[in-house]
Amino acid sequence: MVVTMPPLGMRDGSARNSRCMKARHAMIRCMEKMTMLTLRPSAGRVEEVIAYYRTAGILEGSGAITAHVLVAEDDPGTVVVAALWADPAAYATWQNSPERLEFGRGMAPFFDSADGAHTREFRVAHGNIPDP
Repeated sequence: MVVTMPPLGMRDGSARNSRCMKARHAMIRCMEKMTMLTLRPSAGRVEEVIAYYRTAGILEGSGAITAHVLVAEDDPGTVVVAALWADPAAYATWQNSPERLEFGRGMAPFFDSADGAHTREFRVAHGNIPDP
């Protein structure tokens, strides 16, 4: 879904501004689920995990509204993948997709055990999309 946001300072009551604001509020309302995948790859393999995410297009293929690969500043051996989903069904679609299974197989060499990955799911209680 493409949402056109009003430019900064465009706060008049014009029809265009009204449509844009309605679209913006609809986008905020559709953010229902967030996931945090914590990855603890084998020692020295963090950059390989990040490179794999980039080259394989995992975030782009997930269907998430937005997703980010994060590296903990206080623990550079930990990678967190944060993803925002339109709803639980969107996340379930990704979980059950053959592409995700293939991505998982491609990442297996970066980990010593299956304990190297853990997912937490969150319900979005409040969100904000700032003006562009």
